[in-house]
Amino acid sequence: MQDGFNLASKLAQVLSGLSDESLLATYTAERQEIAQDLIDFDREWFTSRRGSSAPTSTRIWPRGGRLASGSSPHS
Repeated sequence: MQDGFNLASKLAQVLSGLSDESLLATYTAERQEIAQDLIDFDREWFTSRRGSSAPTSTRIWPRGGRLASGSSPHS
């Protein structure tokens, strides 16, 4: 959802003439780190769950909870 809000606000600014089209180029760079965080979280979650019946969510939840909530300090 945050990606959609980010892109929509950039498009609105450009289409209304408040910002130059170059603003749209910032979207990819801003979201790249968040995308990598999500990939890393998924990889860690999968690896920690494989072959184990013990819950491991408490170990990675502080980082994962931030990502799962859709908010991030990078947004």
